[in-house]
Amino acid sequence: MNPLLDFGGLPRFPEFRPEHVAPALDALLAEGRATVAAVTQAAATWDAFIVPLDDVPGAAAKRPGLLNQFLSWISVDDGSGKATMRYRNFPEKSVQLKDRVQQVQAGLHNVGLNSRRLPTQDLIELFYQIYNPKSSQEQKMKGMEAKAARMVL
Repeated sequence: MNPLLDFGGLPRFPEFRPEHVAPALDALLAEGRATVAAVTQAAATWDAFIVPLDDVPGAAAKRPGLLNQFLSWISVDDGSGKATMRYRNFPEKSVQLKDRVQQVQAGLHNVGLNSRRLPTQDLIELFYQIYNPKSSQEQKMKGMEAKAARMVL
């Protein structure tokens, strides 16, 4: 089975290959076309027409696979104009985000909780430990021992 089409459990990342993408897309498109063909052949009733089409977004949501996530990042209007607009708006949005982070930190401080913003490397290591608890104990990331000694939980 194509690992990109396995929607049960966690994604099988080690098995993903570039040659799996086209067949996965073809299979998903064929499934969508079959649904459309079935409803166009059916009688014009709620149960025969609306219910199958209404379930299409639900079926996609039930398959939180890597392929669906990738396809959700791509949109028809995601061209160079939109990318340029995001680039121009980034400084303003970055300032707004930093202001919001400061507000949240102040609120936490007011209730007696201290917080600090983690650098990217620390976030990577934190997520690695959370999502790989067993292997993070056996296989440390480089430089992790020195940082763990400084870390306050």
